[in-house]
Amino acid sequence: MGNITKEKPIFSSLNIFSPNEWDFIEKHKIDDLFKVSMLLSKQKHLNAHAIVDYINGWQKSKDKLPSWHSNEKVVFPPKLNMEQCSSETTALYKSLLTNGKKMIDITGGMGVDTYYFSNRFEKCIYIEQNESLFEIAKHNFEIFGKKNIECHSGNGIDFLQNTNSEDFDLIYIDPARRDGAGKKVFILTDCEPDVVHFQDLLLSKSKSILIKTSPLLDIDKTISELKHIKEVHVVAVENECKELLFLLEKGFDGVPSIVAINYSKNEWKKFTYRKFEEEKTEIEYSNPLKYLYEPNTAILKSGAFKSVSKHFNVYKLSSNSHLYTSDTENNNFQGRIFKILTWGSEKEMKSHLIGLKCNVISRNHPLTPEEIKKKYKLKDGGNTFLIASLTNDRQYILLVCERLA
Repeated sequence: MGNITKEKPIFSSLNIFSPNEWDFIEKHKIDDLFKVSMLLSKQKHLNAHAIVDYINGWQKSKDKLPSWHSNEKVVFPPKLNMEQCSSETTALYKSLLTNGKKMIDITGGMGVDTYYFSNRFEKCIYIEQNESLFEIAKHNFEIFGKKNIECHSGNGIDFLQNTNSEDFDLIYIDPARRDGAGKKVFILTDCEPDVVHFQDLLLSKSKSILIKTSPLLDIDKTISELKHIKEVHVVAVENECKELLFLLEKGFDGVPSIVAINYSKNEWKKFTYRKFEEEKTEIEYSNPLKYLYEPNTAILKSGAFKSVSKHFNVYKLSSNSHLYTSDTENNNFQGRIFKILTWGSEKEMKSHLIGLKCNVISRNHPLTPEEIKKKYKLKDGGNTFLIASLTNDRQYILLVCERLA
């Protein structure tokens, strides 16, 4: 960071901070936000709200946006915008799905997605109707030397409706998931803009549409609402589902591919299937054998409960447990792999649980992990797992397992 007593503040073009405010940020940017707020309450001459927003953004960006975090000239938006923006990891993944001459991001936000799309398209158009957020993104694009991003302040749908000559290779849209009262929503028709309502307009302006949605969205329902869906991507990072992506291609009338993707330990693991394959797949069930498997969250969200069993050649414990087993270890399985040490009914397992230190997982079992720990007086921790589930003949069981690397 520059010495603010000798240099002009780097945010002066945005009129965000005075030299005194920037000095405060430099001194306290690694401090707890509660402590920062308490200090600011005694310094009424400083813009407390803006300073807290900036420090929060800088701290959050360390893991979420490391390139932004490491650049001393980057400006961070308010807390809500930081929460809603894509991470660098997921933005990079989206950008790799397509490329071309020209794309448009009609809900630009902080601009993280636009930034990565600009590496794949000759020209990107960024649209954002929040003027403050627009200025921040525009500033950051300039800092990163992004000369192929054209910025416009305004409503993205209005821009498309008033654009007659543009022919885009891609329209990207991340509908706002809050209503007029600021309440969280995730159903597409409740989001702004309503892409279900405007999908004909979008398809008239571009051959491809990429829509980012909440991971809570129902995939089957969304497929029934949108036209020409070619691919659905369920994106998880470190086994946490982050977003759903729906890729529409004008004229495509086939069955969409479902892609479950999880990023972990600097590696993407992909599992792809189609819904009709899932419906036609017949699987076998088995009581626990030597190894137990739990698919990653991307696969579980995608609904590939039968397909994953067939692909990895493992048996299912029961139709609704979504746990799998085999006699030989399949170390290519995408998810957690356990070696079963012992298992049985709750009555049979009671003596094995005395003084056990373990992590508890409950899958298709009436008791929660906390209730199981309390019932059997278990201690937390270690590499041992107690997994409560149900067999295909409707028997509740407990499995003591060791998680494998």
